[in-house]
Amino acid sequence: EYMGTTAKWVLFVLNFLLFVTVLGHRKIPGWETLEFILPDAGDTHGAGKFCAQYSNTFCLHGKWYDSRQSNRPSFTTDQTKWEQLIETKASRLNWFSFDKRSLGDCCNSQVHEYMSHGQPYGLSPIQYYRAVSDFVSENRQLNRVKARYNKTAKVNILSELGFGLGKLVTDGAKRGKPYRFPEEMSLTGVP
Repeated sequence: EYMGTTAKWVLFVLNFLLFVTVLGHRKIPGWETLEFILPDAGDTHGAGKFCAQYSNTFCLHGKWYDSRQSNRPSFTTDQTKWEQLIETKASRLNWFSFDKRSLGDCCNSQVHEYMSHGQPYGLSPIQYYRAVSDFVSENRQLNRVKARYNKTAKVNILSELGFGLGKLVTDGAKRGKPYRFPEEMSLTGVP
């Protein structure tokens, strides 16, 4: 048997939560998530396939908010400071660039994440880095699921999971269908 008891339990809870949740991807006050991409060799859209080249567990995507975190203004030096900070730390966080210009290294995707989801929300480069690198906050719960529906297997294949504050939102999943981890599908031979 290729799937352990813990993984089965997590999958059961996830399926239950998704079954009873009827939320689309929308802004929810107080919502924030630390987003992870799951490695998926069968992902035709690229991010999961790309992540699978670097990790068999996860790849960091970024931290997202739905509202400003402070009144800090944006500075013209923010991007340069962010690039200098993240350049040496990205690989330790399993954070790879999915932008073809970076070829899996740093820092086009990381710069996009900060400039789109950190700076506009009032965070300095160091504040965003601390938020992104905090994988173990006790205030974190599953609150975002992105999946791609596989017509052959008739299941939603998990492609991204987010952990943070706020209600669970889903994106791309077909309602009423079970969820599977990508590696589970590759073991059964389904793309």
